[in-house]
Amino acid sequence: MNQNQMSFPISYVDFIPQCLQAPAMFKQPEFEKFNILMQRANQWLMQNPGFKSKTCESVEFLVDNFQNQGQYLTKTMFRESGNIGSSFIRGLRLWFCSKDAGDASEPQQLGYLSVVPTCLSAAGMFSKPKFENFAQTVDRINEMFRQNPIPGRLLNVETQDMTIKSWTGSVDADCSYFYKSADMGDSFVNVIRIFYVGGYPANEAIGCIDFSPACIQPGGWLTIGAFEPMTSVAAKANAWMAANPGLPVINLQSINYKMSASWDGTGTLDTLRTFYTESGAGSTLYLRILRVVFASTFDPSVMITRPGISCLSYRTFSPCQTTTGGVYTPPEFETVSDTVKRILAWTQATEAKVISAETVPILVQTGGLSQPWAIDPEAAYTFYRGGSDIAKYWRLVIRVYLDGTYQDPPSEVLPPAPLLQPTQEACCCSVM
Repeated sequence: MNQNQMSFPISYVDFIPQCLQAPAMFKQPEFEKFNILMQRANQWLMQNPGFKSKTCESVEFLVDNFQNQGQYLTKTMFRESGNIGSSFIRGLRLWFCSKDAGDASEPQQLGYLSVVPTCLSAAGMFSKPKFENFAQTVDRINEMFRQNPIPGRLLNVETQDMTIKSWTGSVDADCSYFYKSADMGDSFVNVIRIFYVGGYPANEAIGCIDFSPACIQPGGWLTIGAFEPMTSVAAKANAWMAANPGLPVINLQSINYKMSASWDGTGTLDTLRTFYTESGAGSTLYLRILRVVFASTFDPSVMITRPGISCLSYRTFSPCQTTTGGVYTPPEFETVSDTVKRILAWTQATEAKVISAETVPILVQTGGLSQPWAIDPEAAYTFYRGGSDIAKYWRLVIRVYLDGTYQDPPSEVLPPAPLLQPTQEACCCSVM
């Protein structure tokens, strides 16, 4: 399909930081900053004036070849080392679509800003730093917008985990590289990254509401409780939207939040916290919440011009498996590009109204599945096992949020699933 000649509801393009300096002894690699990626995205939009942004998101890629990190862009499964830690880069994924007849012919240009929660008290010898909570950070952002409106309208407001090894008084929110320890227990700060479409100030404020999975069956002393799936979490969000018709939704994001104190479902889930530590030698239970971000106004007499959502739904697309895998070799899965082609065919066949899209990493065997390499993309919890000898495999799925409900189209109008190819493994022994 020639995207310059046909209208289409959604596609994507990635912008990845280039390695400026390879790692050396006692020195981490250096990568381009996130602001450089935004410059590239705007250059791309200038060269493609017939497209407009649907949403933006920060996407993390595992990398172990610093001179050829591009090879990881298309992979939809990666391995997090359990022995020596893993290196990640943070790129920019721009979801876009064709412009409508009434859209301006000028190329879109995007802006962004990243806001780090204020540190309220520094770490001590036996204590961790304390930060303002999520609601306080959003209030501070809105006050900043009230006094100095952003030049345009809000496109996406995302919550982004950023690692900190020790609190030094600042977080480099533009850093596009981080290292995750195997068994040391990393700490994270939730940075709020705001993308906007440049133009006349829309004078929009940010509103947020979170929906969490409920425990439907408590676990035991050493067993995990059972939780509602993401379909139930989204149903709660849809019911809330139905009670608030015409809500001008900006974006939706599913986010893992650490459950403290207990795994059995009776622990504490604080979706306002902006700092947490992942267990290194032990294990951590995360629940996946759905955060709905909507636009509000500083002046009640001023109407928000964004259209509302009539009925929220979503469709999760899991990359198809392409090889069988072997005893020692994991299977391979189709690329992100191939998955997006299936998404495009599905949305065109159903004429679905796309709100936004997100890339979601799912830990293999999440949802209590025992089959190797299997995932349950609807599971709303992740049990992260720590330890220096436990490698973790993750698979990426793409979740597309929709306005309205849609039935799957006939299979003949969709791309066929790839044929499963056998994996050829080298023999690990020899006959003498």
